[in-house]
Amino acid sequence: MSFNIEHLDNEVITGKQYKFAIPKTPEDFAEVNNQKLEILPTDKKSIRAIIINDPDESNGTYKYFVEDSEGNRTFTLQTGDYAVFTGPWETLADIDNFIGASYGELYQSPEYEIGGTNNIQLLDFENKKIILKLPAVSK
Repeated sequence: MSFNIEHLDNEVITGKQYKFAIPKTPEDFAEVNNQKLEILPTDKKSIRAIIINDPDESNGTYKYFVEDSEGNRTFTLQTGDYAVFTGPWETLADIDNFIGASYGELYQSPEYEIGGTNNIQLLDFENKKIILKLPAVSK
């Protein structure tokens, strides 16, 4: 698995925000994914979702922000470099596995390291493709 580095500028995104318990078991992952299936606008060709992990405020939860022009929340995507991974998916469990593998790849990189706790997911429902962007900083 390889990645490219992409620089992103500050961007304010409008959408809807949800809160989920951080999964601890395979059953927990399945339950969270079922909940996500209920909220994801799969009728659209593609969406942008952001997982917001704030260890200081999480209390065992994370926020899932889905871009939506009719949403009632905003999220500011921070300026910085992002490691970009692209892969196929069939189920949300495939996405979970892809995210884990991508973090592992970035962690092992000789040039970059993980630079934050949020990640950006571009989910293409039509072609079953994910583009994942993880914050990265030079070592």
